[in-house]
Amino acid sequence: MGRPENNKEVDFHFYCPLCQYESKNEGDLPCCDCLDCPVRYGTEKPVNFVKKPGSEKEIEEKYGRRKERK
Repeated sequence: MGRPENNKEVDFHFYCPLCQYESKNEGDLPCCDCLDCPVRYGTEKPVNFVKKPGSEKEIEEKYGRRKERK
């Protein structure tokens, strides 16, 4: 089992607008599953997060991981 200090609060304000399920209601699947799990081990991504096309740039900026272009 994971250590409590590795638990992270899910950052819904950042991830929900970048998710392909953004237009669904909070009570519909898969959003209700994400909202039922506000803390996760080792990550702040929601459980059912699936990025929309074009959202990679925002995610890279949040984590500071920019790929070098050749």
